[in-house]
Amino acid sequence: MPHCRQTLAIYEELGNVREQGNLLNNMGNVAYEESRWSASLELYEQARALLDSIGDRWSAAFATYNIAEILSDQGRYDDAEPLLRDVLRVWRASGSRSEIADATRQLGRLMARRGAFAEGLELLEAAREEQLAGGEPAEVIATDARIAECLLLIGDPEAALSLSLDALARSRTTEGADRVAPMLQRVRGWSLL
Repeated sequence: MPHCRQTLAIYEELGNVREQGNLLNNMGNVAYEESRWSASLELYEQARALLDSIGDRWSAAFATYNIAEILSDQGRYDDAEPLLRDVLRVWRASGSRSEIADATRQLGRLMARRGAFAEGLELLEAAREEQLAGGEPAEVIATDARIAECLLLIGDPEAALSLSLDALARSRTTEGADRVAPMLQRVRGWSLL
């Protein structure tokens, strides 16, 4: 994201706290995609603090969600879980169906990684149903990738392989779904092992 720091300085000069927070959150997303997790966490924390300072809990929840995702990826489940539950509370209160499904999926993945397989699978299936109802095929595929990962963790490599192959085939013809192909390939590989 070229010119982010200049843009941030302009928003600071204008006193536009909401756009500062949103931009910092987007900058955190870029850092996350570049595997700069420490920088990403710092940017997300700044975004959350700014958005909370103006009472924008809904937007602050995006930064909180992103923080929880990194903590979960780092295996810090006890730190991530309460953040995700808070995000779900905020998004449920606002009726944000797509966001509720995203947070439910992330919490399901966390529970599966923690070893609470039944709860994890239940949450992942709930997220999938919401995404199907909302007409979000790329998100359904992303959730299927997490379900396949959960099946692998449970110890059912045949089901994980079947679902990952099906989701891979759908990802080739669904706009925006190619982003989960690497994860699906990993699940496929581990299933074959």
